[in-house]
Amino acid sequence: MDKLAALVCELVRDIHYKKALALAEKASDLTAADAYQLEGYFGHQQTNHILKSTLSHWRLIGCSGPEFAALISGAAWATKLSEEHKSEELVWTGPDLGTIPVRRSEQVVLDLINTAESHIFIISFVLINIPEIESALRTAALKGVKVSLLLESEDKNGTNDFRKSCVRIKSAIPQLDLYIWPRENRQTMEGGFARVHAKCVIADSNRIFITSANLTSTALDKNIEMGILTRGGNLPVQASDQFNAMINQNEIIKFSV
Repeated sequence: MDKLAALVCELVRDIHYKKALALAEKASDLTAADAYQLEGYFGHQQTNHILKSTLSHWRLIGCSGPEFAALISGAAWATKLSEEHKSEELVWTGPDLGTIPVRRSEQVVLDLINTAESHIFIISFVLINIPEIESALRTAALKGVKVSLLLESEDKNGTNDFRKSCVRIKSAIPQLDLYIWPRENRQTMEGGFARVHAKCVIADSNRIFITSANLTSTALDKNIEMGILTRGGNLPVQASDQFNAMINQNEIIKFSV
């Protein structure tokens, strides 16, 4: 039953709770053997894919329609309440005009690393000359936090600068899982190829900092950079799922020194 509950939670996470409740109402009048009647219920292919897996497991478990409907309704309301309790914070680096209270990018990144309990996932174009962040990552890893990092490893000019940076950070923090996007998986275009250009920090799948700032001392302390820190809600989970899917499908791979 735990597996079915997990699938139901995944299903309702990306749909409006009223649509989930409508699905529950239809399910309550069916038996597990009739689950196929609900396939293709939604207008989105990915959601229907998750629905199909959920219905297959319902048939396997064989619980009643009202029990299955109660699972959907409970998950839908819990997701709705989680969304209502999420919070967002503007994060700013640049001239401090004193108009609104904001934290700087480096403060937020360090806070997420230092308070992570199970997993921290950082995506950045580069990581250069920020000893405080590297020290925090090393400490987190030694505490048992799973530390994952996705960095750019390819230089369109043919030098090894990006790869040298990956070698250095992996050597400095051997415990971390360092990922790269291999050249063979990238789309090529005139003048080069696709790059790792996202910048975000995900902590424990319940907090995410999306920012314009790379992990460089200039970006985190001197440039004009802006980002948003979100606590709770679906966004941190969706971002975690997206990057985990890239790992599971070998779109991004572990870097070997």
